[in-house]
Amino acid sequence: MKTTLIALSILILAGCAEKPPVAPQQVLPALPAKVTPVSVKWKVIADVREIDGKQYLVIPYDGNPYVALTYSDSLVFRSWLNDVKRKNDQTNNVLCNVGYNELCSSEKKETSAK
Repeated sequence: MKTTLIALSILILAGCAEKPPVAPQQVLPALPAKVTPVSVKWKVIADVREIDGKQYLVIPYDGNPYVALTYSDSLVFRSWLNDVKRKNDQTNNVLCNVGYNELCSSEKKETSAK
């Protein structure tokens, strides 16, 4: 009786001491840093004509109005565009690693075509 009681207690203790199997967790890559918006002042380049006391912008004959930035604003804007491209590239890389294989293959096709 004592031996069965000792054997049962050892089995119960051994069974409780084991940890249940843990499923491996998927480690996701870090998301890219956010892009902060910039404020630049655009200037529309067009002729201003006054007709009957009202001012109108006259668009050039080719139909496309022109816009311009100051040099310092153009540097800020270009830096922002580079930041947007960086974020898009990093986001595509993260999505490719997570399992969206369409992004991986399309990038490979674009780079091989160049």
